[in-house]
Amino acid sequence: MAHGHMAREKQEKWTRLVTEWCPLDGRRSRGRPTKRWEDDLKGVAGPTWSRTAKNRTEWKTLEEAFVVRQVE
Repeated sequence: MAHGHMAREKQEKWTRLVTEWCPLDGRRSRGRPTKRWEDDLKGVAGPTWSRTAKNRTEWKTLEEAFVVRQVE
């Protein structure tokens, strides 16, 4: 997954800035909240997924778990 590479990039890279960007109002539309790709990452790697992604070995293990979870 490219998310591990992105998490290891410098803070000022635009790919990282866009990925970690949060809208100012922080609200979702009324009704069932839309699922975001980051919600899936948090489900596998926990809320500190970006910190975990910096460890290549641990991230590789979580990549495999993520793929298995998506296939089921």
